[in-house]
Amino acid sequence: MKFSLFLILFCFGAWGIISGLMPRYTGEIFFGMIAPLLVGVTTVLLVKRTHNKDPRKMTDFLVKALIAKMVLYGVYIVIIMVILAFDPIAFIISFAGFFILLHGLEALYFTKTFRAKQN
Repeated sequence: MKFSLFLILFCFGAWGIISGLMPRYTGEIFFGMIAPLLVGVTTVLLVKRTHNKDPRKMTDFLVKALIAKMVLYGVYIVIIMVILAFDPIAFIISFAGFFILLHGLEALYFTKTFRAKQN
C-alpha cells in the first residue's frame, strides 16, 4: 500500500510540475497520466495479492494482466483521441512517458519485493 501511495503522489506531483511549465497542455498531461497510474496501482495490488496467495500462479496472472492492459490501453487511447479535443502529440508523449516510468518503477519494486521474500 505504501508503494501505491508513492506512485499516486509521485504522478500527481509530476503532473503539477509539468503542467506548471506547460499550462497549455494540463488536460493532455493529466489524461496521459491517469490511465497508466490507475492501471499501475491496480497491478501492484493484484500482483501482491496473487503472490501472497500462491506464487506459482504469477506467470498465468501476469499473462492475463498483460492482455487486459493491452485491450484497456487501446480502448482508452481511442476514446481520448476521438471524444476529447486535445493536442494528440502532447497526450501521446504524456501517456508514453508515464507508461514507461510507471512500468519501470513497478519492475524495480517487484524485483526488490520478490527477492526479499526468497531470502
